[in-house]
Amino acid sequence: MEFTSKYTLTSVAQKVASDLEDFSGHKILTYINWAKAGWRGLQEEVMKEVKTVKLPMNSYYAIDLPEDCVDWTKVGIQYGDKVLILGIADDIALLHDETDCGEAIPNIHMASIDDVTNGINIEAYVPFYFSNYYGSAPLNGVVGGELSGVYTGLPYKGFFRENKEKRQLQFSSNVKNKEIYFEYISDGSICNGSTKVAPVAFDYLVQYVHYERIKHKPDIADSHKNRTQSDLWYEFQKVKRLTAGITMKDIVNGVHAGYRLTPHI
Repeated sequence: MEFTSKYTLTSVAQKVASDLEDFSGHKILTYINWAKAGWRGLQEEVMKEVKTVKLPMNSYYAIDLPEDCVDWTKVGIQYGDKVLILGIADDIALLHDETDCGEAIPNIHMASIDDVTNGINIEAYVPFYFSNYYGSAPLNGVVGGELSGVYTGLPYKGFFRENKEKRQLQFSSNVKNKEIYFEYISDGSICNGSTKVAPVAFDYLVQYVHYERIKHKPDIADSHKNRTQSDLWYEFQKVKRLTAGITMKDIVNGVHAGYRLTPHI
């Protein structure tokens, strides 16, 4: 059996198979599916994974939010060798006229009351970064990685507005970039066997799969099931303790306020 990196959902499944001395590989896919369920639950309750993707701008200057997006934290565009952080403008129109074919017509750009660059380069005090962005392309086709150490210049405001009904960000028509850097909090729903998991969550996920494996089996003694469930609860509490209980609201409020929480998970 070929082993992968220690901290992926596939390696969680392989560890379970190794614990059972089952090297046939026949049940690896089942174990991966259980590990995916455990990872998604952990993301929602504890981990609050922060991801960055590069999203295409559509014809009427909007981007569709990723399926696993719970809330956004940063929005930016590339400007030469810099990435500029863009801010909200509440007066951007969300409605568009349509062509005879039903396609949205871009609105003409008009000056906004927010079209002003902040007068202080706060990069001199605290830099912005996009978490977990290297520009690589994982199996799901979404660009990801980390723009670590890339300066973002001045925080520009007045360039986009959230459209909750369409799950989009609507940009002002003077934003001509074809792609938008988008950092957000994920619910963990987009994952596969190659998905990397936090090292602190590895033991929990292994125990989660072991419990899923036996909890509905009638030939397993209740005492063994209860002991396995207790071990799972212990690992869950350990993950909560080691991640210091950072909430989604903490992350969103922190980065919107202009400082970096560095959620290295």
